Amino acid sequence: MIGSIDREDGPAGKFLNSAFLLTGQGITGKYDKIHLVPFGEYVPLGWLLGFVRGWAEFISDFGVGKTETVFRLGEAARFGTVICYEVIFPELFRDFVAGGADFMVNITNDAWFGRTSGPWQHLGMLPLRAVEHRVAIARAANTGISAFVDPSGRITRWLPLFERGVLDGRVSRRSRSTLYTRWGDWLAYGSLGLSALGLGFALSRRSEGTCSVS
Repeated sequence: MIGSIDREDGPAGKFLNSAFLLTGQGITGKYDKIHLVPFGEYVPLGWLLGFVRGWAEFISDFGVGKTETVFRLGEAARFGTVICYEVIFPELFRDFVAGGADFMVNITNDAWFGRTSGPWQHLGMLPLRAVEHRVAIARAANTGISAFVDPSGRITRWLPLFERGVLDGRVSRRSRSTLYTRWGDWLAYGSLGLSALGLGFALSRRSEGTCSVS
């Protein structure tokens, strides 16, 4: 799995932040990043805020990916890849798992964080995603922190910041579907709805009690 830049078809095609699956047969699959970094990879509401680009020429104008690609490793396993901070989006991560991924991969360039707490905070999102789906995650970061996360959310092996090395480990295949994998955020929405109903009922009872006293 390598990260690189691709381009949309056509003379006006935009560049894409992409992940390629490279095997003995060459490039056998590609995923184009769906959630781009605002004011880094694109300008939100560009038609309204286009003037921002004149102030910050480093802002890119990448195209948006449209498909949650699930790669195949022969007949052995299937996996999905999220690029950089896409790991913070539970609904995107879920689309890969619900689409058949047996494990997940995260590739990222965290060099611009330097030696701040940023890389650690970024890594800290992976255990949450692992537990949500009971899925293993392998992470490759160019300057660290590279790591393996097991389905229970434990970071089993890791390579520190700015340390050159090779990290290898066992990645287990997902063996079951969790409630979140099957139903997504409906559990949270349902809980929010029940809370609203309970609050409304309590307020109505309080109002009735106040009227009866007066």
